[in-house]
Amino acid sequence: MLVVVCGWPMAGKSTVARELSRKLGIHHVDIDDNIRFPIFGTPHPHPNSSPELMQKDREEIASSYELLMNAVDVYLRLSRSLIITATFSRKIGQEKLKAVCDRYPNSELKVVQCLPKNDDDEEIQKRLSDRVFGKNCFSSVNSSERYNEVKNRFEPILLPHLKIDTTKPFAFCIKEALEYLV
Repeated sequence: MLVVVCGWPMAGKSTVARELSRKLGIHHVDIDDNIRFPIFGTPHPHPNSSPELMQKDREEIASSYELLMNAVDVYLRLSRSLIITATFSRKIGQEKLKAVCDRYPNSELKVVQCLPKNDDDEEIQKRLSDRVFGKNCFSSVNSSERYNEVKNRFEPILLPHLKIDTTKPFAFCIKEALEYLV
């Protein structure tokens, strides 16, 4: 089984995926923590400050997705379950994911989309305050402006999926996701 936990920045994807990994005993790979940061280093905290930095950010993200798809391919080829975490904000990423999964018809794809229903400025500031860039967060989404920029370019999830409201209590989110997955 491949479990994809996706959604907007700061929606709780990694937190949900880590708990699902623990409860299901399935390995978890996070695109930021396990791929982008270890391979490319700490991203620039404000890539939108110049066109050159934005281009570098886009190239690192695209390469990170390519590496993530390679990991998915290896796990599915070996008939091993995996949980992955990434935004999947673009249709092209979803199409590439589907293409990898289509090569393994006996595998099961489950998508959980994390979407906080309350994402007003106060809630975003609260979520940002829990993040320390370069310590417990390696995402370049570290301001309300950057959050809204990324959120506004989000394309709909095309694959069948479960939407969970991650402003609900954490235990409820996990229970809802587990019921969908098993």
